[in-house]
Parts: sequence; structure tokens; C-alpha cells
Amino acid sequence: MNTSKIEILKHYPNCPNILLKKNLKFFIENEMIQNEHFRYFNKRSIKALNNHLVTLIIKIKNINVGYAHLDFELDKVWLGIYISKQKRGQGFGKVLMSLIIEEAKKLEIKKIFLSVDKSNTKAINLYEQFNFNFFTIKKDILIMVTKL
Repeated sequence: MNTSKIEILKHYPNCPNILLKKNLKFFIENEMIQNEHFRYFNKRSIKALNNHLVTLIIKIKNINVGYAHLDFELDKVWLGIYISKQKRGQGFGKVLMSLIIEEAKKLEIKKIFLSVDKSNTKAINLYEQFNFNFFTIKKDILIMVTKL
């Protein structure tokens, strides 16, 4: 993967990025909402960005490739990540995980949680590469955690 062609859009609550919002709205409506494993925006609107600690979109040649966020909910910081179906298995998940964890460290976050379908073994393998470990299970959803 040629990382020199990657563009990263960042959004912080105190420094909103209108371009990121437009890209994310398009990404949600045209791909993410149809994904069986990424359900974050099924029950939330784009206004959820206002609650995120940071939101990232990774683009290549003006095409949305991936999305990640850190969100504070129920006394925990949660990570959400999505990679476009056409770009999976090409290393973009690792790039985005590295970037979002770097942002968490800048924000002095000590612990990050995430939820993943236990059937989503590719995602679980990715999270384990970034030191996420099993925390608990709720129905068919694994809750994983890492300490920074």
C-alpha cells in the first residue's frame, strides 16, 4: 500500500470539520448503513459526531476507504471502526487503528473498549494485533479492551 496517497480527515468537537461531515454522511448513506457488522449509525444520526472525542476518515484518490471514532459513553471510551468492503485486507484497518490509537494517546485516554460480533474473526484478529483482549460477552457480541 502506498501511504503517500492517503488523505486523513479529522474532526474534533472543539474544531469541527465540515468536509469530514459531508464525506461521512455520504459514506454512511452509501455503504456503512448496509453493513451487517457495523451498526453504530443504524440508531444514531450524523449528529453523533458532536459526542465523539475524535473522528477520522481515511481517503484514497478522493474515495472514502475507512472511518474510525472514539466516543465517550457510559463512563467508557469506545472505539468504532469501519473499512469499505472493497478495501478490506489491504492494510487500511491497521493504518486506521494506528491513527486512532495515536489520537487516544494524545487525549491521554488510558483504556479503550470496543464491541465486535464474535463471528467477525477478521476484525477480532486486527484488534488483537493492537493488544485488545477479551473483556466480556453479551449475546453474540464480544466486548474487548486495551490499556494504553
